[in-house]
Amino acid sequence: MTICFVRRGFSLAEVLTATIVLSMILLSLLSLVSLMGNVWQDGHKQLYSMNYSKTVMTTVEQDLNRAVKIIYSTVPSIKTWEIYSKLSPDKGYSYEFKEYDKTLERKTIPEGNSTLKLNNIKDFSIKNSGAKTTVFLSSYYYDPTESSETFWDRAVFFTPNLLKH
Repeated sequence: MTICFVRRGFSLAEVLTATIVLSMILLSLLSLVSLMGNVWQDGHKQLYSMNYSKTVMTTVEQDLNRAVKIIYSTVPSIKTWEIYSKLSPDKGYSYEFKEYDKTLERKTIPEGNSTLKLNNIKDFSIKNSGAKTTVFLSSYYYDPTESSETFWDRAVFFTPNLLKH
């Protein structure tokens, strides 16, 4: 009588090897998904910051296109541009750039109601030289993974028709 042993399952070594390989594949897949999520969040932050900066620049441009008078004033760490509209010469908007807290705020004249506020501003200026007006806005967002600030600079050049300085 011959006894024949037939293999009907996997050995312990085969099961452990398969488990380890599968675990390594799953861990690498999870780290890849996590990395893609971080990249998506960073891109979303950059896109939000750039779109908000573009909104502010468009708003400033529209105000300057309707301007008849710009008055610039400054006190320590606060720069103010008052832009008066040709539609209503006693009304307009003032833009206050506060260097100490890096904010730009748009307020109505004469009421003083805030209509727009942008944080994380490195620099803002409106300069009128001859027939050309330059608006400069430099905004940033903070990336905690890089421990640094990333800047976006935008400048718009245009010529308002009835601008008197």
